[in-house]
Amino acid sequence: MEHRIKVVVLAVFVAFLGLIGPRVAVAQYYGQEEEVSISLDKKVRYIHSEKYFDNIDAVSQVFFDGDLLDYKITVENTSTKDLVDIKVTDQLPANTEAVMWPGTLDSTLNKISWVIDRLNAGEAKDYLIRIRIVGVDKLALAGVMGLTNKVEVRAGEVSDEDTATIYVGQKSVPETGDNTLLAKTLVGLSLMLTSVGVRRLARGY
Repeated sequence: MEHRIKVVVLAVFVAFLGLIGPRVAVAQYYGQEEEVSISLDKKVRYIHSEKYFDNIDAVSQVFFDGDLLDYKITVENTSTKDLVDIKVTDQLPANTEAVMWPGTLDSTLNKISWVIDRLNAGEAKDYLIRIRIVGVDKLALAGVMGLTNKVEVRAGEVSDEDTATIYVGQKSVPETGDNTLLAKTLVGLSLMLTSVGVRRLARGY
């Protein structure tokens, strides 16, 4: 009788394990699953400034042909695992040219691309792109124009993107600058000649 009771208890215990076993296995599986994510941040500054901004609006500053700006791109592995073969692509806007950049520049598309071999979990790296404003004075432009730089990063199935916008304009040259100088010169010469004429009349010759 005692032997039968032991057998029944053992059978119930085995059955119980059979019911909870799959759940334990699933819990263990999901507990070991690693999160995969990546973050991208892009900021811009005038080359003579020490502070970077998300964007620089037209009220703060307008840029002109020849001005240099820096873009700082921060790529961060926000995963719980290391990431490899991370691809970054930066699309420069029109009326800019790259002066300094990481990776490879496609001058036809005005696009910069590079690969980060490895980023450990929680690690971040900064990259610098320097550009020059060009060709704005040749545009039929009334007022100012926004230029947006877009960067994208991809690591396997995860990706992120960010942008930074600045504003450009044309340096105004007074149309009457030369004419005003000429007019002032003629007025001065006329006054001088008039003065000479008055003195001669007063002297009688």
